[in-house]
Amino acid sequence: MEKSRLAYVNDEGDLIVKDVHQVDTVVTLTQVKKPEDIAYQVWQLSTKSNYENEALKQAIEIMAKQVGIMNVAGDWTYVGNA
Repeated sequence: MEKSRLAYVNDEGDLIVKDVHQVDTVVTLTQVKKPEDIAYQVWQLSTKSNYENEALKQAIEIMAKQVGIMNVAGDWTYVGNA
């Protein structure tokens, strides 16, 4: 599987993350509203199955854009409590 499709948003707006066995795991992006939600979803993913590092990285970036701590260009915009 090409690395660019290990994590993506489907037509319904859900985050799909492929594990090492190419099985899709669905994360409902409407539940990801704060940075803490990203940590919780990564914890949920990592306890369910095994993922390549790149799949988790892509999933984190998609959720970070959803929350607003990463812009669409891939730059981190949140740097603490400033």
